Amino acid sequence: MKYVLIFCCLVSISFSTSILNNREFYINYSEALTAGSRDRLIGIIDDGVIDIWKDPRYKKLLLSAESKGLFQEFLQFKTILNTVVDFNLLKEVEDKRYFYMRESIRRVARSSIDTSVEKAVAILIESDLIAVLVDSQFRSIVEPLIESGYLKKYFSMVGDLVFFEQDLEFKKKWDVLFKRYQKINYDSDAKIISLMEIIADGTELMKNKARNIRDSGFYEAILSKREKLILKSSLYEIYNSYIRDPRWVEAIQTLSQKKLLFPAIEAAEMKAGEYFKRLLRKKTASKDTDLSLFFRSRSFQEFTSSSTSPDYFFLSEEGVLSQMIKKLDDIAILLKYSKTPQFEKSKMSLSLKQKKTNEDTKIRLTKVKNSDSCYENMKLMMSYREKFSLKMRKDVLIKTEDDRSEFFKESGLQRKICASGGKYLSSKYGRIQCTYHGDAPISSKK
Repeated sequence: MKYVLIFCCLVSISFSTSILNNREFYINYSEALTAGSRDRLIGIIDDGVIDIWKDPRYKKLLLSAESKGLFQEFLQFKTILNTVVDFNLLKEVEDKRYFYMRESIRRVARSSIDTSVEKAVAILIESDLIAVLVDSQFRSIVEPLIESGYLKKYFSMVGDLVFFEQDLEFKKKWDVLFKRYQKINYDSDAKIISLMEIIADGTELMKNKARNIRDSGFYEAILSKREKLILKSSLYEIYNSYIRDPRWVEAIQTLSQKKLLFPAIEAAEMKAGEYFKRLLRKKTASKDTDLSLFFRSRSFQEFTSSSTSPDYFFLSEEGVLSQMIKKLDDIAILLKYSKTPQFEKSKMSLSLKQKKTNEDTKIRLTKVKNSDSCYENMKLMMSYREKFSLKMRKDVLIKTEDDRSEFFKESGLQRKICASGGKYLSSKYGRIQCTYHGDAPISSKK
């Protein structure tokens, strides 16, 4: 009983607040309401508010927003947000990012007297890389790699890495030697040891590039599970192919080594945020005090942050953000309902029901999965009945474990076991049955 109570508490904690539920839940919840409240809730559901989060892609992002308390803020800044969606301001800001990124990188050259920096900037501002750096999908996927420092290490040596890997013969030698050292060293150590051994007799240029790779600490990075998944994704593969483009990979490395590239990216993000503010001041009729509150809010940070702005731009482009803002009155009612004890009880009930459904489905699938092997076992047992009867001078009658043991021993058939845990019995007329899968197939011939 104690464990049941603990489970119920966990369910209540996990499901007590979210309003992003399906129709089944709200119909179940409405039964606990008065007639008037029930009609009101059903009216909201029929009006289509739950359709906003039917798509799992949208629901995942909206759950994140809800967990951060953004739905309540959306209600507070409803007028301002109507301006955001009516004038499609997130799209306007997104379109401006290319200009700000290009200008931010150009400013790097103006603040430096290093000719290598000037050359690198000249290459980048005329390249396709600017579009890659501001692309919303790429920004979304690489942001965790920027925060962890992985990309900073990678960019600081990527040009040198491409230099070695472009030489197919060199790369082949490196791979072979790496696998040899890998047997007695950590992968990170084996990678560097094998590289330094190969270039021992190389040119000074090769030695300098190898030392840079070693000193970058790139191969020593400990990746989180999330980072590993990102690096294996097809989207990152496309992103990385742009980064490693021979036309500008050296320029990326130069600015990264000088610690200029990522500050330039951050400056471009800040410029985009300031542009968003100017647009709102120009387009909305809201008071300056309301705008000031919005600019300090979590919602504004989410809309402009490099890590989350791509998600809200996606929701805006898909029309989801607009639907959310237009139905804020309905969402306010759902938020009110979510604070009631009945809401939590309905969540718990639905969770237990879903758990029971999952268990039933698992049992059904297991039964189907093992049915073929069980039917084959019963076919064999049917075919060995005659041998048993001739030897023992009696009909096959299997009711107990002793009966089963006798049948397999005297018939000469190797003992058979149902993979699903069923027990083999025989009917009144000698037909083999499984307590889990039922009667043996009609055809009893081998």
